[in-house]
Amino acid sequence: MFRIISNSALRWLFPWVSKHRVTAGQECRKRTEYRGVSTNAAGFSRTPNNRNKRRIPTITSHFMYYHQRSRAQGKLRTAQEKQVFTEPVVVVVAVVEAVVVAVVIVVVVAVVIIIVVVVVAVVIIVVEVVVAVVAAVVVVVVVAVVVVVVVVVVVATTAAAVIVIVVAVG
Repeated sequence: MFRIISNSALRWLFPWVSKHRVTAGQECRKRTEYRGVSTNAAGFSRTPNNRNKRRIPTITSHFMYYHQRSRAQGKLRTAQEKQVFTEPVVVVVAVVEAVVVAVVIVVVVAVVIIIVVVVVAVVIIVVEVVVAVVAAVVVVVVVAVVVVVVVVVVVATTAAAVIVIVVAVG
């Protein structure tokens, strides 16, 4: 059963691949016997009391019914026509796909480059700010140390002078 469904589906999708051609009537008769009701190529019953009733389709015949009906009505192109008809469409679709993929790649690369440049610029600015802050802190610390040393030296010198004067006077 599964094999019949698979073959029928493949024949329906790719009719030009079949090794042998089967007419619509033969194809339908092979698949459409359902509960003893005999059907014609369009899937309708051939018995007088069910002349206008279409049988309940199986999974396979659901697709094959429309396929065979369109073939019977002449709406389905032959294999060669279908190939000739679809080749330019396939080429156009492939070209459009390639262009879309190329545009997407270019946009993605541009966005990545912009993001990298912005991140590098931010890192450089942050590093410069940190270096400036560290330099300012170092300058303040050095100035403070120098001031403290000068104050200590002045105070010590003054104290020593005062002591010398007091001792000399006293």
